[in-house]
Amino acid sequence: MRSYSILIICWDLPPNKGIGGRRWAKMAKSFLKLGAKVAVLNRANKVNKFEPVWISKEVFSSLEMYSIKENVFVKWLNDYSSPFRSFRIRFAKLALSFISKGTIYDKAIGIEDRFLKTVSNIIEKNKLELICVTGAPFNLLYYCAKLKKKFPNIKIVADYRDPWMNAQNYGMKNLSYNRKVHELEKQDLVFENVDLVTAPNLFLLNEIKATYAGGGTIKAQFTELSHAFDPDDVVLTKEKKGTNGVNIVYAGALYIGCEPYLQLLNDSVIYFLQHSKNADLKINIYTDDVNKGKIFASSNDHIIVSPSIHTKVFDEINSSDLIIILLSEHNKNYVTSKFYEFLPYKKPFLYLGPKGYVYQKIKDEKLGFCLDKKEDLLTILSSEFGSFSKDLDLSKYTFDHVASDLLTKVMNAN
Repeated sequence: MRSYSILIICWDLPPNKGIGGRRWAKMAKSFLKLGAKVAVLNRANKVNKFEPVWISKEVFSSLEMYSIKENVFVKWLNDYSSPFRSFRIRFAKLALSFISKGTIYDKAIGIEDRFLKTVSNIIEKNKLELICVTGAPFNLLYYCAKLKKKFPNIKIVADYRDPWMNAQNYGMKNLSYNRKVHELEKQDLVFENVDLVTAPNLFLLNEIKATYAGGGTIKAQFTELSHAFDPDDVVLTKEKKGTNGVNIVYAGALYIGCEPYLQLLNDSVIYFLQHSKNADLKINIYTDDVNKGKIFASSNDHIIVSPSIHTKVFDEINSSDLIIILLSEHNKNYVTSKFYEFLPYKKPFLYLGPKGYVYQKIKDEKLGFCLDKKEDLLTILSSEFGSFSKDLDLSKYTFDHVASDLLTKVMNAN
């Protein structure tokens, strides 16, 4: 494969620590391995200590780094640490409602001119052939689509990590009719100008495509850009740390609407402790949504909720017995990044969530267990639930494979 000049645009790319930067930090690493010259553009952020997450310092130093400051009102809206936060947030909401005709919660509002100038300069300096831009913030996709008029020969991949028009967050759920139409018009422009629209799974991809309002011509091809894992993150040992009993781990977001399944987990643990002779059970939940851990007040000796520990979680996964996969109604068909990240450890999944594609995949492929009722945990933990024995071909789930496949698709796109 010949060398390409690529720009990746992602607000949370390292050294920013947001989970939204993980997939594209890994893709940047794989593009480098494929011989590409890679530049990255992220949200400017003061980092007191240089600790790039998801990729090593060595990989990071091989990237050409650019940053752009967010709008000051966007910063105020999302700053909950300031002593003047109440005033700032109220003022920011008012100001952003004038600046933006759509949602005020997109973090790339108010930077269009600076963004287009910055990216145009990067294109000309690096003789770019490909831009990969990921949302949220979805305005980034919109701004890049507008670049096609000035740079028609550049290939553009618009990547959706979440839904845009059907989102339950980003302020989209409660938008007025006129503001929703404005967001729809921006998304339509994306479909009509970029070369490839991607999403982590076909369910999300089809939902996104179905929101096109029509009236123009869709230029973009729609293709799945699957989540994957980085083999360099996989460190397998035979040692088991901590308790000699059962160690269960969850790492990630506690999604909107997941509360009934967290309650089921709590009830299941209580039932297990009441009916099992072995009370040596520990469930560690690592998440940025620690406030939702209040639901485990009656079992907090056994269910411990802690802040995210980023890549260190792989060490916890390695020493676990079961790995929780938690989903809600809105993403029950989405095979999330955690699913692929944890596959190489060959530990059974413990699924919490509604029945859907992921539920059935775990059942059919015998990748673990599904918790339907509180009595199930006792049954599961009373069985031989060691590593699943299915012989998986893991190579097709690596970022190197996904990155190579993406380059082939986008460079062949008409």
